[in-house]
Amino acid sequence: ALTFKGGNSADVLPFPPQHFMGAIGQIPPQGPVLDGERSLTLLKQLPTSTKNWAMRSRVTAVSQKRSGVVVESETVIVDKDTGEECARLGNSVFYVGVKGLQSAGESSKVVIDIPQRPADREVSEIITLERVQTYRLSGDYNPLHVDDDVAKAFGFPRAIVHGLCTLGHSVRHIIKEFANGDPGEVRGIRCRFSKPVLIGERITTKMWRVDVTKVLFRTCKYSVLDVVMRQYIAAS
Repeated sequence: ALTFKGGNSADVLPFPPQHFMGAIGQIPPQGPVLDGERSLTLLKQLPTSTKNWAMRSRVTAVSQKRSGVVVESETVIVDKDTGEECARLGNSVFYVGVKGLQSAGESSKVVIDIPQRPADREVSEIITLERVQTYRLSGDYNPLHVDDDVAKAFGFPRAIVHGLCTLGHSVRHIIKEFANGDPGEVRGIRCRFSKPVLIGERITTKMWRVDVTKVLFRTCKYSVLDVVMRQYIAAS
């Protein structure tokens, strides 16, 4: 079975991207590879043609934990015509079960405190199998997200939702509630994945506006204690 999109086809971008595969190729897999943190900062309007931009990536930190290793990387999208940076993307992944590596680099992990008051807005939604199957068009064909038997082999009760699919639901909730439905208002996103979401589970995005340009959010399932994602989204 095809796990990831690859080759030279242009229907979707290759997944995982080649720079990422180069970084993880030295790490022997011991278990599932899970999303840790993601961030996106838009610095200027992105070029409309892929011929006009380039991606430059590097591994920024490796952190050995008791139950695995975290690898952090940064990707910068550059306008080739002007040399200007258009966007910065941060990424960390957790390799479950990998041990024996030496920590290196400086982690970009940020701890953000959620206000100790009721959320300003809340939106709940069920993540259906249809949505997860549609999200696979991003290029991530990992069977962990659609095959219950594969998920059980890795210790999950059934297939889990892609981390970025869960993030997409929450960001859409925030755009609807605080940006009048206009994604162009978003200038930056940062999140930390705390726990996987199973297909068919209901998530609730709790949102707090802390100033004119920033909304903090926490995504939960079932209760405020069962947190699956936290951090913030900044709007213009």
